[in-house]
Amino acid sequence: MEKRLRWIIILALAGAFLSTYSLKHHFDTREGWCNLTAVLNCDIVNRGPYSEIAGIPVSLIGLIGYGGIALVALIARTKKDEQKELVKLLKIALVGAFLFSLYLTYLEAFVLHVYCPLCLISFAMVAASSALVFSPTKYPNDLILL
Repeated sequence: MEKRLRWIIILALAGAFLSTYSLKHHFDTREGWCNLTAVLNCDIVNRGPYSEIAGIPVSLIGLIGYGGIALVALIARTKKDEQKELVKLLKIALVGAFLFSLYLTYLEAFVLHVYCPLCLISFAMVAASSALVFSPTKYPNDLILL
């Protein structure tokens, strides 16, 4: 589980970086670099009607979520005696993050009909972190790729 937690921390920090960029971009008035086509467009998603929940930018929610996931995974790596409970908390957080990301991707696909490349990368990172924390392994200390 140690190597998996390390990768979850790395993915969460990368997600926090993407969320920070998206938050900055949310308030910026210039066109973003990830406006690739009419269908792949960060501006429409990041500044559109679904970019805030109760006045809070979705990217700020993502930044807080990724920060929490990184912190719990880091503590789980260092506190071996509490690791089992912390991994349970991490699983709950990642289920929440996965469902929230799935909802946002649903909005992109079926409501806005526009995709934000950064949001899709973020969704992939949440999915990868979820797979790392939930997938069983017979030999957790012998994972070659992790």
